[in-house]
Amino acid sequence: MKKYIYISLVIILAFYSCKSTHKVSVSKTGNLEKLQLLKQLKQNQFNALTFESKITISYQDSVQSFNGNGRIRILKDSIIWGSIHFVGIPILKFYITPDRISYYNKLDRTFYEGNFNILKRQLGIEIGFEHLQNLLLGDLIKTVDPQLYQLEQFKKYYLFKSPGNDILNQIIIAPFYKIIKEEIQTRNNLNMTIQYEDYQKINDQHIPGEIKIFTSGHKRIHLAYKNITINKQLRFPYRVPQAYRQIQ
Repeated sequence: MKKYIYISLVIILAFYSCKSTHKVSVSKTGNLEKLQLLKQLKQNQFNALTFESKITISYQDSVQSFNGNGRIRILKDSIIWGSIHFVGIPILKFYITPDRISYYNKLDRTFYEGNFNILKRQLGIEIGFEHLQNLLLGDLIKTVDPQLYQLEQFKKYYLFKSPGNDILNQIIIAPFYKIIKEEIQTRNNLNMTIQYEDYQKINDQHIPGEIKIFTSGHKRIHLAYKNITINKQLRFPYRVPQAYRQIQ
């Protein structure tokens, strides 16, 4: 179970059903309009120093499921920390930095220390600290080359889509310039869809209330935030207990 719990935390990725809406324009735009939209996305990225939230998390695949709760903390560009409970019992704690992933599992008294290759092996795409941080905060995961994308404008959202085989092949953007949905098709035909719902504005920051993820292999992940605080002084306690067995 621990592999799936951990994967659900750190790749912590869903089909977004847009409400029916009428297209108001389809822009066969030049790079200028695309660059302006990408600039707005960048300006509206999460830029507070810290983030903290209680979380509920669920994972499901073709053979098993898991539901838990806990807490996640982020020190921007430096640390992603979390603790997960099951029926009130702490079972997993993780500590992620730009060059390292560490977690320990109280169920079987094991721990892992390694780099981000663990995510590349599971997902088939390059995932680093910045990608993971952006995923958790509703920001663009991969860099978009405007020359490779078409931009369409609808009544309630913008749509970036790649007509070719670019890895990130579709992005839906809200009018307040945060991501609603990202669809990823990897070069080895693995799929990932990330959906963001229930954005709330906290101190001028738009934060998603829910993140839903579908991946290849019928994996489904649902992460919900509640009691969000930003720019609060936080602690990030983490120490692997003695006698835990390291896993590879």
